[in-house]
Amino acid sequence: METIEVDDLLADGATSGGRVKLGYASNAKSLFGSIAYGWRPTDDFEALAAFAYRKLGDSKDADGDVIVRSNTDTPNLLLKAKKTFGDQYVAFSYQHLEAKGDDQDFNQIEGAQVGVFYPGFPGWGVGDITTRDQTARLVWGWKPADNRYIDLTATLSYTNTIKDIRQGDDPSEPIMTSLLGKRDYGMWKFKVNNVADLSGEGYDHFLTAGIEVFEQDRTSTAPSASHPEAKTRSWSAYALSEVTWGNLTVNSGLRYEKQRSQPKDSLGFQTNERRFEATEPQVAAIYRLNDQWAVFGSVAFVSRMPSADELYDGSMAGAANPNLKSEKGKNVEFGASYRAESLIADGDELVAKVTYFRNHIDDMITRSGGGPNDPFINIARAYLRGGELEANYLIGAWELGAAFSVVNGEDQDGVILDRCPTTAPRCRPTGAPRTSSNWASARRWPSAATSSTDRVAAATAPTTSSRPTPRKRASPKASRCISASITSRTANMCPRPG
Repeated sequence: METIEVDDLLADGATSGGRVKLGYASNAKSLFGSIAYGWRPTDDFEALAAFAYRKLGDSKDADGDVIVRSNTDTPNLLLKAKKTFGDQYVAFSYQHLEAKGDDQDFNQIEGAQVGVFYPGFPGWGVGDITTRDQTARLVWGWKPADNRYIDLTATLSYTNTIKDIRQGDDPSEPIMTSLLGKRDYGMWKFKVNNVADLSGEGYDHFLTAGIEVFEQDRTSTAPSASHPEAKTRSWSAYALSEVTWGNLTVNSGLRYEKQRSQPKDSLGFQTNERRFEATEPQVAAIYRLNDQWAVFGSVAFVSRMPSADELYDGSMAGAANPNLKSEKGKNVEFGASYRAESLIADGDELVAKVTYFRNHIDDMITRSGGGPNDPFINIARAYLRGGELEANYLIGAWELGAAFSVVNGEDQDGVILDRCPTTAPRCRPTGAPRTSSNWASARRWPSAATSSTDRVAAATAPTTSSRPTPRKRASPKASRCISASITSRTANMCPRPG
């Protein structure tokens, strides 16, 4: 479900309004629709409700053969409300995302994969699988009109993500017993953030500072080494400065974080809790050469602490490794962007960006082998380098885009990292015809080198914001090749055998 605001639904001068969308996709065969309604009876109160539903069928190849059995119903709900009191406000939101699968492939990316890990591997099987993500958020904000040093928000949120896996109706394709059951990730988070305007004559300067605390609780109804039960607590403090002098913008930031991971008694081995801490400085700059060209670069020293999955994940293939170290990365990136209008026709627009990056990672966390059962280990040193080219072209009612990336990775001994797509560049063009402000359609044209997990972002020129996100992962560009290096704190909801 896309994020929408009341302003997206109201016409000028209206106090209420809504929109309805209907759609159909041929592969995977699916029907979808949504309805949204916004209400603003007074200037100091607004509310929104939206519901979307999609029925997804099987994915097929060009010959009509089934690749992945999806068979999913996805009801989604979004509720929002906001009340303003002078220069303060209180806002509440609730989001419910759900996918209910009936006799669907356990592995929704590659399908059954019979024999893929070892001779005789029976495949992942099919089952009735429900995935649900619920997020409730309460926000208080204060921005006094006569004090530019205060733009303060305090946010309390709770997120609960579950995956409930049950056997399907086909006894010839069972899901492994160790993968059945209900697994929960519940997380409380509290965040306080302030943006101070320190601008002076001839320059703009915004200073963002804040603290964040969270607690995540992982539970499971069925003991499984591939979904270890644990509790993770963390707190962090950060500051980020953004200064603009004419055509030059410089961002510099610092973040400090402490984390504690505490295993539960359901683990099949004895281990103590682990404590980690990290200090992350970074600096980035962009210089606008003229109205069309800009150059940019950044240097960051970043860290990623191991998740509970990585610390306590064990299986029949090997014991867990609770002694993992944090990843520490030194990342350098630079590139150029181009923006132009009226190139081919009046009013058209082209935006393009090229980036080169080098990431040196100490103690990179990855699996010890190529299978899903291998325990996690630290690689002493890993070196990643590569480039990206992104472009977006808008003409009339059409918007066309493409992205191309190449990544190479090796360890300290020069061994190619086998989880890195070093042999095939990745490319995906996209297109979206827009017939009017009320109707839209879109289509992707995948190339042979496209991965099903790729996501193409809109190719926009590098810009800066007075509300930057003060966070950078240990290996941001490695997201295209090292899955373990981008595991979020909620972890992968697909457990592994064992």
